[in-house]
Amino acid sequence: MSQTRGKQGHDAGRRIAWLAVGVAAFVAAYSGGWFWFAGQVDEAVASYGQDRAQGASLACPGRDITGFPLRIGVFCESVELTGANGAFVLQAAAMRSSAVVYNPRHVIADIESPVTIAVPAGGPRYEIEWDQGRLSAITAPQAERMASLFADEARLSLPWLPAAVTAADFEAHLRQIDGALDIAASPRGVRIPPQWLGGRTLPEAGFDLDMRLADFGTDWAGQKGGGEGEINRLSLILTEDRGVILQGPFSVSPQGVISGAFELRVVDVPGVAAELGAVLPELVAPIEALTAGGQAGDEATLRLTVREGRVFAGIIPLGTLPRLGFGPFAGS
Repeated sequence: MSQTRGKQGHDAGRRIAWLAVGVAAFVAAYSGGWFWFAGQVDEAVASYGQDRAQGASLACPGRDITGFPLRIGVFCESVELTGANGAFVLQAAAMRSSAVVYNPRHVIADIESPVTIAVPAGGPRYEIEWDQGRLSAITAPQAERMASLFADEARLSLPWLPAAVTAADFEAHLRQIDGALDIAASPRGVRIPPQWLGGRTLPEAGFDLDMRLADFGTDWAGQKGGGEGEINRLSLILTEDRGVILQGPFSVSPQGVISGAFELRVVDVPGVAAELGAVLPELVAPIEALTAGGQAGDEATLRLTVREGRVFAGIIPLGTLPRLGFGPFAGS
């Protein structure tokens, strides 16, 4: 009996020893694999910053690979991303990114503001600030890349305007799929500075944007400049049941001239006219004229045609849209 117990104890001890050896081997192999992969990430970031043949360059001073053991990420003291042929320059403060080791495609990054964008490189600079911001991105495969930005108390400064427009909450999404670029944004609590409107103050509002740029890589971001797209929804939200919605296909020439066929829908015509007219009385007459025939509280729909920047409601000319003067159209 005692011999049997001794043999069982010996076998249990051997199993525990082999288990310990296995765990130690796994930890050693995993650690070696993590640090090897970290080295590959470090080399990839460094080579991307040096290889201009890729069409873009990335500077990441103070680079450090962090996250062991369950995550892997890149820390940069600052970031500078330059687009192909100097199409743009994006500069940001410190960035901390990370991804779980079993899904390295999905990257989460905390970015300190401000972020400045010059379009093109050396051109006008746009500055974005926020109290807290986070970037989420799926980086591969190349045909299905996605990125999302979430920010609280965002502030956008434009070089030709004296004050920044602010938003209590800002959310934006980009998705590249089948050669097209989908763009969605939903800022809330947007405050237009009075300096933009001659000292007049508009109420806080929200916006919704859902649009697609077709053939983004070959047309919009390529040598052609401009291209075709479709606005699925562009909304000015005054209240939950009051606002203005625009949708329809459009095109932009290489010189930044807009053409398209749009449907403009005004929800609660009297309410929109009263709310905007209290601050911008010059808008009351056009709104009422364009939506004539609707009853109080009804939606009114108007078909608009834009031909090379000239806007028509049927055969009635309404005005001319300014040529786009930023991005690939700057200096055209």
